[in-house]
Amino acid sequence: MPLVPASAPVLTVAILAALLAGCALDAKDIERWAVVADGDQRLAGYLADPERPIDLRQRAAIVLLRMDQPQQIVGVLANATADDRQRLMPYVAASVVTALREVGDDDAAGRAANLGFYLLRYADDLTGPADKDRSRDQQLVETLIDWCLAGYDDPEASDAHRRCTSILLAAGSVRPQWTAPRLLDDMRQATELDRLVLINGILARLKDPAAHRQQGRALLEFARRRYPQLEPPLADAMVHNRNPTLLRYLLDAARDRRVPQETREIAQEAARDHLGKKGLPGFFRLLRTDEADNGFAVRFNALDLIWLFGGVGQLEAALQAMPADLHWPTTGDGFKAEIDAFCDEQVARSAVTARPVLEQLLGNANWVARAYAAECVLRLYPDAAAQLLRGLTEDQTPLPGFSAEGGPTSLGAYVKAALAEG
Repeated sequence: MPLVPASAPVLTVAILAALLAGCALDAKDIERWAVVADGDQRLAGYLADPERPIDLRQRAAIVLLRMDQPQQIVGVLANATADDRQRLMPYVAASVVTALREVGDDDAAGRAANLGFYLLRYADDLTGPADKDRSRDQQLVETLIDWCLAGYDDPEASDAHRRCTSILLAAGSVRPQWTAPRLLDDMRQATELDRLVLINGILARLKDPAAHRQQGRALLEFARRRYPQLEPPLADAMVHNRNPTLLRYLLDAARDRRVPQETREIAQEAARDHLGKKGLPGFFRLLRTDEADNGFAVRFNALDLIWLFGGVGQLEAALQAMPADLHWPTTGDGFKAEIDAFCDEQVARSAVTARPVLEQLLGNANWVARAYAAECVLRLYPDAAAQLLRGLTEDQTPLPGFSAEGGPTSLGAYVKAALAEG
């Protein structure tokens, strides 16, 4: 059932007076109106009459609620004077609270929740204590929240879920001090990903800075409990939070091949988009991923990210950090193609300032750094290549993935052949 509108037609007090002039009514009369023609209008008119006994006006509201006529109650409240609305609100709210607490009548509770959503608009008119511990407005808000959170346990109740999302957002808008803590507690206790993501999404829409920080902690705690099963919806929620700690956690998780591949990709994109230079330590750690089955894509992508945010200033450190003790492409000239792309698409943009760094790396102890430096020199400084590379022509280090024919070669043999062709 949809939430009730902000205003609805209601029989005026004047019409009611004409209808009921001279009549002394009691609770039984009001109950009988539930089954007579235009009974909802009679009940609404009675509810709207400030001269009627308040206990019978409350009875009229209860009967209207039972008849699934919350719009009539809405109309009365919308058109009431401020004083009369303040007089009515405790009784109408009490009817909602009672219906929501009753076990076994889901239809009645749903109708009460619809009305409760509208009552939140008049929370400031709900004054006075409900009991020794809570005010009336607090009781209404917390009862609605608790009912909705319990209703989310039923995955089949999609209509109720949509209604409750609206209710929780409204509660958070008018009384964030009671709404956010309850939602955060639910997040902390969540054992299912769908529930965590749902409540986190509602909290995110409330835009409460204090709650936002605590959401980040709850997401991180959930991820740690669930690791390495960091599903993409969880990763998306962590990215949306924008907390740098969450982004760094995801970036480190991208090194672990047990983590879903889509999540690892989300982590790298998020670090690029939101961490920037602050992600450099994580990008360096990604260089040590060793996954031949996906073409070492994470490692090569990490090198591109280091260049993107570190440029020439990080070039020497990046190439020295390339793992000489791990695996590299061995099929055809696949490794050479990756190095060519890095030289042509990245380093070439800063060829002048990169040259001294590359010359220095030609003598580096790391054979991968030497291979990168040599290939960049061949491609970017062909006129000076023979002079710069003369010290590598006798380098016997095996060089995988540099031969289109797939045969073995060494760094020195490759350099000699390349210079001869040039």
